[in-house]
Amino acid sequence: MYGLGWACCTTRGVGCSTRRRDHMTDKLIELTNTKGFRAVEKMIREANIPIDLRTTHSWVGWREIRTKTGLSKVPVNPHNMSWAKVNDASTWARFEKARDLYIKRKVDGIGFVFSNYDPFIGIDLDDCFFENGRMKPEAHRIVNVLDSYTELSPSKCGLHIIVKSNQKLHIPPMKKEGFEIYPTKRFFTVTSNILIGSKPDIIDRHFEVRSYIKQYVKEIHIDPFGSKKKLLPANMDECPLCLKFGRTGVHSMACPRFTEPIKKDESKQNI
Repeated sequence: MYGLGWACCTTRGVGCSTRRRDHMTDKLIELTNTKGFRAVEKMIREANIPIDLRTTHSWVGWREIRTKTGLSKVPVNPHNMSWAKVNDASTWARFEKARDLYIKRKVDGIGFVFSNYDPFIGIDLDDCFFENGRMKPEAHRIVNVLDSYTELSPSKCGLHIIVKSNQKLHIPPMKKEGFEIYPTKRFFTVTSNILIGSKPDIIDRHFEVRSYIKQYVKEIHIDPFGSKKKLLPANMDECPLCLKFGRTGVHSMACPRFTEPIKKDESKQNI
């Protein structure tokens, strides 16, 4: 059972207290209005971050900047403090380098970039808590189903879940209101502020993530050819569904051609 008790800061403006107790960690945090009203952690709890994530060379810093649409978190290259790119590994660094930048207060936080070089998948849940601090039922259900490393977002109103998949190329990204799945080309802020009851390790949840993707495809009724009935192109790199989800070389689960790879023990049974 996961903890249900972080009271999100929903008040905006000058009238808020400058200090407040974080009921998830029983620790005092500071609140600042310098870049919008947000909570600022004093330190990264390195031991809370799974070792296989820390040893992956995919870390960046991030800064919160104001854009026309509001505040946005932008990845920072730890090597030269320029903007990092989620599709350019030369702009990423070791965990220690990103951490040191944060300790020196050169960035607002640290983040991890998901790519084809790692087995990790990031799940982003927004607006997970009621004003009284209890977790909303839908968020609670997703957290329980995926049952992997879960931490609070910087705002402490959302959750980041990280899982593994040994068939990551078959997982397309998914984005719906309040629930997003990113296997590659995306960076997540990492707070190390673990949700009470969360597993300390990252667990393989390929089939659970796959079920969410399939349900999503079913809900939006994807039809790449409209009313025209055409055969799928022979070249999978030209498949509209695979291109839609950013996959080349393999068919995504949204594509009718997709077939789940046969496991070794299953193939022996079929002989």
